[in-house]
Amino acid sequence: ANVDRVVIGRWMGATQLGYYTLCLGLANLVTSQLSLRLYQVAFPAFSEVQGDPQRLKAGFLKLLKYLVLCATPLSLLFICVPHDLLYVFYGERWVQAAPVLRVLAIAGILQAVRVGIDPILMGCGRSKAVFGLNAIQFLVLAMGAYYLSQTGNLAWTAFAVVISTSVACGLGLILVMKHIGLGMKEVGQQLAPTLISLGFLIVTLVVIQSLRIYLFEATETSLLWLLVVCIASVLVYGGAIMRFDASMGHELATILKLKKIQPSTDQ
Repeated sequence: ANVDRVVIGRWMGATQLGYYTLCLGLANLVTSQLSLRLYQVAFPAFSEVQGDPQRLKAGFLKLLKYLVLCATPLSLLFICVPHDLLYVFYGERWVQAAPVLRVLAIAGILQAVRVGIDPILMGCGRSKAVFGLNAIQFLVLAMGAYYLSQTGNLAWTAFAVVISTSVACGLGLILVMKHIGLGMKEVGQQLAPTLISLGFLIVTLVVIQSLRIYLFEATETSLLWLLVVCIASVLVYGGAIMRFDASMGHELATILKLKKIQPSTDQ
């Protein structure tokens, strides 16, 4: 997991390593917060139903949908407004890392999908498959980081993470889908409402950024514009989810309205 940072630190220097480490942490912000907690729940859940393909299929599709729902919007913000995010939260000297954040944000989306793959493989007794995926990802990452670091361009070097994650994620999805008898059509149908909502979000971000080019140029507007982008994104994305996936919208509303659970009188 650290081989890319070892390569960058060795051949590109401490400054580039600092930029890279910050951007990698931001790109994996959602998955790093969810992965351990999710695994503690998903692994035993999938283990319990490993003999029931229908429940495995339903559970994996729902898990995949929510991972994409949670991780992708933030990654899109990193892709569209990295300069503003870095300027507001970290200062002007970190803005030059924006191209790196854009690249690693793509890997962040793929990594979110990968987070849903390991628990179901482990729960179905496919631990060797998980080890194999990790080994392949390590080898591709190590070779990619080394060769791309020779360009001297940190953003290009970051593509090693995108490539290695894509390979591991793609192979993992093939293994899971084959094991539980899941077809691409079913995956597409399950993800379609979320992808449509993400399409609306992308259009919103593009329109807002286009308006900014004509209205503002000074960096002093970064904080204000970042607030505008975030508020508009939440409204558009949330509204689209409620419109195109009523069941998910209802579930999210239920979660947000949960009251504190009263302790039972029974021990």
